[in-house]
Amino acid sequence: FDVLLCPEGFVPISKVNADCPVVLWTDTTTSSLIDFYDGLSNLCSETRKNIYRYEKAALERCDLVVLTSDWAANFAINTYSIPAEKVKVIPRGSNKERTVLADTVKSSIQSRATDQCVLTFVGVDWERKGGDIALAVVKRLNAIGLPTILQVIGCNPKVNEKSEFIKSFGFLHDSRPKDLKLFEDALLHSHFLILPSRAEHCAIALSEANSYGVPCLTTDVGGIPTIVQGGRNGRTFSKDDTVDDYCNYIMYYMSDLSKYQDLAASSLQEFETRLSWDVSRATFSQLLESLR
Repeated sequence: FDVLLCPEGFVPISKVNADCPVVLWTDTTTSSLIDFYDGLSNLCSETRKNIYRYEKAALERCDLVVLTSDWAANFAINTYSIPAEKVKVIPRGSNKERTVLADTVKSSIQSRATDQCVLTFVGVDWERKGGDIALAVVKRLNAIGLPTILQVIGCNPKVNEKSEFIKSFGFLHDSRPKDLKLFEDALLHSHFLILPSRAEHCAIALSEANSYGVPCLTTDVGGIPTIVQGGRNGRTFSKDDTVDDYCNYIMYYMSDLSKYQDLAASSLQEFETRLSWDVSRATFSQLLESLR
């Protein structure tokens, strides 16, 4: 073989012996998620020790480690003292194959009205991804005079009261053409994706939104700042920022159509030049060639 590639996880290569270069391409190290995600909190000492031990062995065996964010890369380098030159960052593209042409996306940007704001939340985990914050932003925008609805894709919102501001799609299956059309139509008519995540290492929904020319409003946690870069494809907010901070940003762009259209067009450009699988594959291929 020319190369041994492990596309996910560290266990398969933690004890492998190979005469060719070994490459790991994954989103982040498991250890970076300990006490960051609820599902990896309160681990016993033995489990923690085993994760670090096997992960360290895998990373040391690798000739190349490709991660999806600067946050993940820095964590791996600092935690396991591996050479920085063998760690590279390549953001991941969209999980959904866009069926509409770029010209259709550009037309949708031009047709988005400013008399009503459409925000879209995409995620299965309503609480971790800040669904309650997204809903609070929508309620506040309506209260200050900007009619706004929240489209929710991926889950059923956890709200105590029935809200006229929510349009819930539930979980949409990529393999079903009808569901994919619902997803695409929802994004094409959206002004912003809103994802105020409390913990996140690689939010593919951000790249997906950009593929439809939709800027992202999200948080500066985990690997998100590698994907969303201020002024280009949305903005990252601090977890200490308030609902009014989100609303002020939205109102700024909704009050000036040309500024919004410029931001949306820039978001599409970020997808095409940095956040698509085409770009990721080409970059990865160059890295593999460098191992020859």
